[in-house]
Amino acid sequence: MKHGTKRGLSDVVTTVLIILLVLAAVAIIWGYLRGSLVQSGQQISGSTACLNLDLKAIACNLSGSAPYSATVKYGRNSADANLTGVTLVFLDAAGASTTNALGPLPNVLETKVYTVTGLASKPVSVAAAGTVSTASGDTNLCDKSDPVVCA
Repeated sequence: MKHGTKRGLSDVVTTVLIILLVLAAVAIIWGYLRGSLVQSGQQISGSTACLNLDLKAIACNLSGSAPYSATVKYGRNSADANLTGVTLVFLDAAGASTTNALGPLPNVLETKVYTVTGLASKPVSVAAAGTVSTASGDTNLCDKSDPVVCA
């Protein structure tokens, strides 16, 4: 009789040890994957903020000769993104780009006009890109809008 009792007790101890090992393995795997999952979630949050921005260049007028000046009109259509900066990207005939970071931020359904001076090459087109702040406080530079021709 004693021999059967020991055997039953041994099965219970073995089962408990297996359960503890499985729980430890799950905790180790979760600890390893958690950082990647949180980081991916923050990247998705920043990407959706850019999707909701809807900032674009509307018009571009050139004046002078080298160095050139460009008066750019740009606007914003969406209220869902927290816009913290605007960048204008000029493209010249050779395919080179010049970037100018700006200060004047358009409110929702508002346009702004900004004059950029000192452009070494004659720009062919300009696009607008916005910088947004995510819910976690990070900033994210969004993709540039479709370019408009500078005339």
